[in-house]
Amino acid sequence: MCDNKQMVASGRFTDSAHARAARARRRLEKGSAAVEFALVLPLFCALIFGTIDYGWYFYQRFTLTAAVRDGLRTGVTISQNVGSPNDCSTVARTRAAADMVQAGLTAATISNFSTSTGNSFPTKTMTLTGTYTFTPLVNFVPLPAHGMTYSMTMMFELQQ
Repeated sequence: MCDNKQMVASGRFTDSAHARAARARRRLEKGSAAVEFALVLPLFCALIFGTIDYGWYFYQRFTLTAAVRDGLRTGVTISQNVGSPNDCSTVARTRAAADMVQAGLTAATISNFSTSTGNSFPTKTMTLTGTYTFTPLVNFVPLPAHGMTYSMTMMFELQQ
């Protein structure tokens, strides 16, 4: 049989002491991963959902811009001598609202349609304004109390 001095000299005794100490440390750290996850999860969710809503904001803004541009582009090609319901203002507003609905958004308020004549170039212009109130997709990140409304105004030269 070996005595304790030989076991200490051979290193077997010290290895098992280190193993016991390591097991004791692991037992003490058993729930630390769950605590760290619980601390990081709300920040991670805020970052992810905030990014999603931010992207949704830009999508809605781009869609409004494209709808106003497309409605105005359609409206300027219509003769100004055509009566309602096919006059240029009605066609432009209808086309812009249809583009918003086709993109999956509720129809924007398309207003301030005007045609003007001036002495300088271009002599005849058409202006169309669209207004849309931002509706969040996830609504995880709080918005200002008054909401976010954005507007787009474009002006094209009328076709003769």
